[in-house]
Amino acid sequence: MSALLTQFVTEGRDLLEQASSALLELERNPGDTSRLDALFRAVHTIKGASGLFDFLPFTRTVHAGEDLMDAIRAGDVAFTPELADLILEMLDRVSGWLDDLADSGALGPGAEAQGDSLSARLRERIGGAQEAPVEPTNGVGTCVEASWHRVLYRPHEAVFFSGGDPLRMALSTPELRSVSLLMPETIPAVDSYDPFLVAVGMELLSSAPLAVLEEHFRYVVDQVEILAELAPQSPPPQHGAVNMGDEMLGVAQALITSQQRLIACPEHKEIRAPSLASAQQVLARVAAHLPDAPTGHDLGGAPLQAEALDALAAQLLQSLAPPQAAPMAAEADVSPLNETTASEDPVTEAPASLEAAPRKSAVLRVDAERIDQLMNLTGELIVAKNAMPFLARKAEEIEGARELLREIKTQYDMLNRITEELQSAVMQIRMVPVGSVLGRFNRLVRDLSRKLGKQIDLRTTGEETEADKTVVEELADPLVHLIRNAIDHGFEPPQDRRAAGKPEVGTLRLHAFQRDDSVVIEVADDGRGIDLVRVKAKALERGVVDADTLERMSDDAALQLILAPGLSTKEEISDLSGRGVGMDVVASMVRRLGGAVLVESTPGAGTTVRITLPLSMAVQRLMMIEVDRNLFGIPIDTVVESQKIPTARIRRHRDSEMFVLRDRMIPLVRLRRVFGLPGVAGEETVNVMVVNVDGNEIGLAVDRFHPGVDTIVKPLSGLLAQTSGYAGTALLGDGSVLLALDLPEILECHLN
Repeated sequence: MSALLTQFVTEGRDLLEQASSALLELERNPGDTSRLDALFRAVHTIKGASGLFDFLPFTRTVHAGEDLMDAIRAGDVAFTPELADLILEMLDRVSGWLDDLADSGALGPGAEAQGDSLSARLRERIGGAQEAPVEPTNGVGTCVEASWHRVLYRPHEAVFFSGGDPLRMALSTPELRSVSLLMPETIPAVDSYDPFLVAVGMELLSSAPLAVLEEHFRYVVDQVEILAELAPQSPPPQHGAVNMGDEMLGVAQALITSQQRLIACPEHKEIRAPSLASAQQVLARVAAHLPDAPTGHDLGGAPLQAEALDALAAQLLQSLAPPQAAPMAAEADVSPLNETTASEDPVTEAPASLEAAPRKSAVLRVDAERIDQLMNLTGELIVAKNAMPFLARKAEEIEGARELLREIKTQYDMLNRITEELQSAVMQIRMVPVGSVLGRFNRLVRDLSRKLGKQIDLRTTGEETEADKTVVEELADPLVHLIRNAIDHGFEPPQDRRAAGKPEVGTLRLHAFQRDDSVVIEVADDGRGIDLVRVKAKALERGVVDADTLERMSDDAALQLILAPGLSTKEEISDLSGRGVGMDVVASMVRRLGGAVLVESTPGAGTTVRITLPLSMAVQRLMMIEVDRNLFGIPIDTVVESQKIPTARIRRHRDSEMFVLRDRMIPLVRLRRVFGLPGVAGEETVNVMVVNVDGNEIGLAVDRFHPGVDTIVKPLSGLLAQTSGYAGTALLGDGSVLLALDLPEILECHLN
């Protein structure tokens, strides 16, 4: 794709999200005109941008939708849920076309028929009105059967504080021909001038039809006055004397005269050169419309000095023969630059350029693959940094290498500081707000609730919470499962809610927040809650847990059984849920990302599912443990503490070992037994790493503890991809490979 088409697809997707969100809010509050305006603006922007490309079905469909929304705004068409369904169908179709453009740079097969059908259905709602024909143009400066209009645009003083951009509004005027300033009656003193308040207006000359101009300025109608039509202008002759109308002649003279004032204005040397360059640019554009102007070629060349520019401006004025005064009655107000003197404040003598001066952008768009590559290189640097402690240990073995050892440690400290700062900077680049995912579920909740005949109000908070881009993207699927389960399982039908003394409209809350080095997403409903008795009965029936283990479980621990594979308390099977795979899928997805899932529920009051994920999946800190001279890694955020437990304190219950730690009974798992290795005979104490997995504390018996290390964990691939018990591998500084353990999977196999 071209860069322009790539930008269109990216911005089109953002606008579609805005349109969908505005439409769903409008459906909740049909009288909210601000949402209707936001929906119209988003669709209008998409339509205008699509006109840059030859995608007629795309443009025709969006144009029909825009006309329908305009009819709704005018009160000619009533907004109904069925109408919302049709508009959502249009947005879905446009989203599919954007995907086609991203994949192949063209609309998919059948686009013509799809566009015609959808456009016809949209226009049926407004009486079958046809799309207004576009007036043809034959180049800048000429328009076939078009009239010229003067637009007096006086922005409100505090327009910046409401998000307005007057200059952008003016320069994007359709068929814009010229711009000049409208100065205030009194110019404020420099020492008391507030740069955040707008003091000037603009007069615009446009050849666009009146209806087009009214549409462009529809949101600032109280700030705009469109004057009577002027006579159409004929195309300028290609040879001979200049034959300009009085209006255009006056504009050209005003522009040239204003540039003469600018050239003669004494300015600071730092802004002198840019001012002269601006004047030269304006004069060059005027000369381009004067076929007999002798200076047109010179003005487009190298930068000229003030004297040369002034002489050329004078020649341009002479070429405008016969000399006439511009017929604008309000010339003194429209072009006040003509009345200023060189001794006045140069701020009031800015050139009336046809284009805005370029401004530096505070946002830089970078392809995600480049950021990923930078993150990978940062990971490699971390691995290289981790090699220095190994070098230091080797240096300790060399006699007389104390100075070398000290130098290695010094260099390591410096490299470690730089690496940590670089890692932090790259991580900040990758951080995105979780709102980009949470905002997608308005449509899902709306469609599912209508399908099931339930009324649900979705409330989202904490959208500004940031996490790594990969983490945020991976959140989508687990949240879809949780929302579907909440709507199908959790919420009662309206009649049941009334009988229970609840409002008919249920509330589904999505709440995001940051806790330490993790991002937490809560999905909470005020439905019927989880029947713990049925959960226990189903767990026994399906063989998820035995009766003795279930008897020892606390209610909180038993509630987590709904995360087990194949467990569902719903009797009927539907296309939404009830097959017992949803919560299992959620748990497996979250654990694969290095996170945890916790379920809380109160019968009759509702259920909360809390997902905790690391802020970043790129760089992980692992605590290293040793088993039979082999090193393994455990996510450091799961580690609670490490202890040396006397063998005498370890008790056996049936086939499991346990020990008491500060009045807590903790199961013990010996990793030697997990890996099929022989135990250590005659040991008096056991090295135990206490970890927290899904809210449960478990002790891991290991041979030795080692320090933590920052690593890049990569999933197993090839023949090892299906190996259970391992989350991936990481490369250590000495070149050895560290196996990262998948604790939930290991403990599930050896505790049940």
